[in-house]
Formats: sequence, C-alpha cells, structure tokens
Amino acid sequence: MKNHIILIVLYICPLFIHGQSIEFSGLYSSTQAQEFVNTSGVEAGLSYDFLSRSRISLECCFTSKKTSYSLNYPEIVSGSSIPDYYYFNMINSDCSKSSLKLFYGWKLINGSSSSLFIGPVISINYFSLNRNYNETFYNPTNSSVSRREYSKSETFRKRFGKGLFVEFSCNSSIIKKLDLFSRFSFERINYDDEIYLGTVNDPETISSYTVNIGVRYHFVEK
Repeated sequence: MKNHIILIVLYICPLFIHGQSIEFSGLYSSTQAQEFVNTSGVEAGLSYDFLSRSRISLECCFTSKKTSYSLNYPEIVSGSSIPDYYYFNMINSDCSKSSLKLFYGWKLINGSSSSLFIGPVISINYFSLNRNYNETFYNPTNSSVSRREYSKSETFRKRFGKGLFVEFSCNSSIIKKLDLFSRFSFERINYDDEIYLGTVNDPETISSYTVNIGVRYHFVEK
C-alpha cells in the first residue's frame, strides 16, 4: 500500500507546478455494496497535457448517502444442510467515501472541437460507515424469536482501487478556454480486509461504476 501512495505522490508535484487545467464535475456512482448503491457526489482536480496526445489528471472525489435496506441470512453451525439460525436485519446507514484518483489518458480522437480519451485509473479510497441495526433472530429448533438494536461504526482506510475510464469532451461555444466533458469509469476497489467467522461481513472488494459530467478550464491555449 505504501508503494501505491508513493506512486500517486510522485505525480502530484508536477501537476501543481505545471497543471494546465482545472476541472469540476458532479457524479453518479453505484456499487454492489448496499451503502453505496446509486450515490451522488462531486469531484475536482488538476490535469496536465503532454506529448500532444496524453493527459494525466489528479482528482479528489467525495460521495455520501443515507439509506435503509434489509439484510437477511441463515447460519449453519451444526454442519447439516439445514440452517440452525436465521437473521433478519433492517439497517439504516449514513456512509461516505473520499477518494484520491489518478487518471492517465490517451487521446483517441483529437478534433478541433472535441476529443475522446481512454486509459487506466488508480485510486486511494477512504470509507466512513455508520450503521444502525434492527435485528430479529429466529431459532427454528425451539421456535424462539428475539430482537435487538445496536449501532456499528467503521472506517476503512487506504483502500486501493484500479480500473479504466473513457472520457468525451467538447469546446464550449461561450467561453474560449472552457470544455464540457462526460466521463465513465469502472474500478475494482479493496473494501473490507477483515474476516468474521460465523457472520455475514462486507465484501473484500467491490466494483464501482461512475459517470461524471462537468467542466474543465484551461489556463493556457490548447
């Protein structure tokens, strides 16, 4: 993980010294983790064009969501094929994700008024998870039912992600140095690295699909 952080830091300095443009976008993102299904957020960063057909960008991203969902699962402890216990949970969550992303893009289309980029993306992600559980426990052996409420707060730090992105941008007809762009990115992100035996825990990795729509302002002539 330290190598991943060093890699991103090595790219930060040139961007701040020679950054040619700044961008801001709104985003829509979704994952298979219930807390982050259909979330919205913002992203901002700096980019640097070089070798005429390449671009490197450093972005800061933030998403958050409050939601409710159910999580029901059986538990087998006796080794038989029939569950020994059943758990029924209603969860209220208030969760957020902060990310530092590094994009490297190759320009496939280099028109006078529009361009198309494609390339890899890597990221360092921080998850803040706050969940309130309303749990019902059922024991089929004696038909007993019990209920409890509890809260759980976790922070997943320095989760590494990697993936691909495609971006289309076009020149603004109003402001000379302004571009409008849309970007789609897909990432696989490390999520929960803890294993809890006998319980249902968060997935080790999650897939993230993100769509950005935003503006980019160039400090120098393109």
